[in-house]
Amino acid sequence: KVPAAVKGRPEQGLRPSEGAGADPARGAKPDAAESPPAEGAARSAAGSGGSPDARAEVKGYIARLESLDPEDAEEAFRELWEAPRAIIPGLILEVENPAPSTFTELKVLVIDKEHFARLRSIGLAPTGEPIAHEDSTGRFVYDIPGMGSLDYEEIATGPARGGTGLRVVLRRRAVELGEPVPTFPVGAVVRAALVNRFRSSDYPPGDHRTDLVRWWQAFYERARPRL
Repeated sequence: KVPAAVKGRPEQGLRPSEGAGADPARGAKPDAAESPPAEGAARSAAGSGGSPDARAEVKGYIARLESLDPEDAEEAFRELWEAPRAIIPGLILEVENPAPSTFTELKVLVIDKEHFARLRSIGLAPTGEPIAHEDSTGRFVYDIPGMGSLDYEEIATGPARGGTGLRVVLRRRAVELGEPVPTFPVGAVVRAALVNRFRSSDYPPGDHRTDLVRWWQAFYERARPRL
């Protein structure tokens, strides 16, 4: 059972900082050279960020996510939960955008409830396998595929509407009294929006923390017929 609200520092994946609503719910591909012409064209468009019109629309959304108007930025974030498929390739190219935003809270839909949280591994069995010991401090390891590694101070969870998964809220908080509240980078906001848009646990192989753009492009290829 995932606790309603926990603070901690996972070993990998979502990474709380040191010191520390709305509900979004609702096999390997062949190489491009071996793909049918239509699929090869779609692959090329995905890698370039889509058509000129799609790239322009993405640019507009990024500008809104960077906006100093929190209400407009939040509205853009929610709109991306239902983003047209045509602009998804362009959004994927923004998943590592380091520009600051005004977001101190991200709402994310987690479909894969079973692998979302586990107790921190603090030892090895005689076989060399990691083992998780009961930990009274509530230190958990969290992972939301597609979110990569990012800092946060608080995490809260609850059931998503319709029982389709978990509603997870990541929050930034000032570590020291009087310090400004840190915010999430635009890339993290885009990643959260894409997780909510895809609503799928049919993840591609590989570690989403090592190369976010390539991981999301592979995820898009798998999920594209259903988007």
